[in-house]
Amino acid sequence: SGDPDVQPVNFSTNFEKEIAKSNNFKDKGITIVKLGKGQKIKLSCLAKLGIGKEHAKWTPVARSVFRPQPIINFDHQAISALHQRQRLKIIQCAPKGVLGFLSDEDYIPPPDSPGTHLSRIEQQKYIVVKNEAAILDYIEDVTILTRALSSTGKPLIHATVSETNFIFDVEAVGSMPVDEIILCAIYAIKSKCEELKGELGAIEEDVN
Repeated sequence: SGDPDVQPVNFSTNFEKEIAKSNNFKDKGITIVKLGKGQKIKLSCLAKLGIGKEHAKWTPVARSVFRPQPIINFDHQAISALHQRQRLKIIQCAPKGVLGFLSDEDYIPPPDSPGTHLSRIEQQKYIVVKNEAAILDYIEDVTILTRALSSTGKPLIHATVSETNFIFDVEAVGSMPVDEIILCAIYAIKSKCEELKGELGAIEEDVN
């Protein structure tokens, strides 16, 4: 169109537009139809409000994980004394991406250390958790294996559950920003609790 006021709408919210802008607009949005010069489209739309309980098309979330944060204890000295094949066996005890060797991103050098990096050989002497949200699902197998590899009979990797911290991981499908989804969910829970409180109050009045 030659009209400067007519612009394509690639994003449903300014939040999505700002994210695309920060990525140099590599994401162009979802194209529904392309029009050539002088072309136009006429259509009628019906917007229906619904919830995910009725149909998955109204669910703005692809994945939601809520679990306690694990507290992982490593016997790094004993692990580094193992053969490389044994350390690799520990990592392979859980799915790919749960455990791994130490990397430059994981390593925090001591204050008095002149270097900022470890060599690749030194890195592969240490095992770290790469995915805290998943480690608790496989820690029993890891504990059994490391106990068998330990010279003392004690597990080289042990995990407990934090009583105060938790992991809340939400992945949106793009229809709503994650922070907006969480706020809406909290509001919905609050509304249901208030409704339940009112119903219980009415039952108490009837009993009395």
